[in-house]
This record gives sequence, C-alpha cells and structure tokens, in this order.
Amino acid sequence: MEEYMMKRESSLKYPTRCIRLFPNKAASLMSSIEGRVAVEYLDPDPEVQKLKFAFKCHRNKQGTTGHFYPVNAASFHNVYSTFATGGSDGYVNIWDGFNKKRLCQYHKYDA
Repeated sequence: MEEYMMKRESSLKYPTRCIRLFPNKAASLMSSIEGRVAVEYLDPDPEVQKLKFAFKCHRNKQGTTGHFYPVNAASFHNVYSTFATGGSDGYVNIWDGFNKKRLCQYHKYDA
C-alpha cells in the first residue's frame, strides 16, 4: 500500500510526539519534543493553508536561558473548541486554539 490520501512535511523542526485530529476533522494538531504545538488544516486550498500556525508551550524561561519540555499528550473537548496539552514539565494546559490563547494551567504534577 504505497498510495496516500495526503502526504505532508511537518511544520515542526523536531520529532513529533503526538498527533490528534480536531473533532470537526478540518485540522490536525501535532506536538513535538521541543515544546511546540502546530495546528495544520487538511484542506489543500492556499487560503485555508494560510490559517495554520505553531506556538511555544511547556517552556520555562529563566533569564537569558530557558528549558523546553516535550509535549507528550493532547486531547480535544468535544463540545468546546478547546484542547489540552500535557508536557514533561508536569503541567497540563488548556488552550483556545482559534483565539491562540492559553485558558488555564493546572498545578504541576510530578513528572
């Protein structure tokens, strides 16, 4: 089976940890070991592709240096257009992907 419905390069530079499909199946969410999440739309139309974005999360900035942690898990809420990410930093973040905002961060868990 060498035929693909769709084949794409990841917009993330580092290895992928998690891939999830949005509940409406219009886009996918990918997370990486560098503490980034990318939202990519499946429609190949160039106007739709302009909507894709990536953002930094699960990072700890201290002065001029910082640490980034792999984003190991992601899950969507079926009713609201939100998703959660869990990282090796021990935090779970809730995101509003359409407004590109973090809604809340749960207390740190031992990782």
